Amino acid sequence: MVAIIASLLLGLPCQDNDSPIFKHWSGWKAGAWVKLKLEAEFLPGNKVESEMTTKALEITADKIVVEQSGKARKGGQTFELPTEKQEIKPKDSKFTAIEKEGDEEIELSGKKIKCHWIQMTQDHSQAKITSKFWFSKEIPGGLAKSETTKEGGVVLMKMQAVDWGEK
Repeated sequence: MVAIIASLLLGLPCQDNDSPIFKHWSGWKAGAWVKLKLEAEFLPGNKVESEMTTKALEITADKIVVEQSGKARKGGQTFELPTEKQEIKPKDSKFTAIEKEGDEEIELSGKKIKCHWIQMTQDHSQAKITSKFWFSKEIPGGLAKSETTKEGGVVLMKMQAVDWGEK
């Protein structure tokens, strides 16, 4: 989850901004986890679906270590994704400044979830990319849902939490 979000928000070098990922994991204890379902189509006809589970291994004031594992489906084939550990810091230059934000209630897995959403846009060489993230204190890591679109409304990626819990 973290690697995908960070890669989407990469752009021109910018100042260190608060990491929303760090903020939302910091309220949990090691062992908390979230399973996310992702649908992406970065090139027409090249659709990828995956399920990823992110588990907190270590949570301190200076860093959070998470482990990600999962599986992906592409072209009728299913394959395991390599398990990866990632360290998340409170501030990170990968994140652009928030341009819009608000509050909204959404439904996930049959539950109404109160969320705070943020929106960020970056100019890439080929088009503007806009990402909107819905975060909830009820979900480990906070990420309830995200949508990334390319200029013109083309949806590149959708992700949402499908299950979560504590150790």
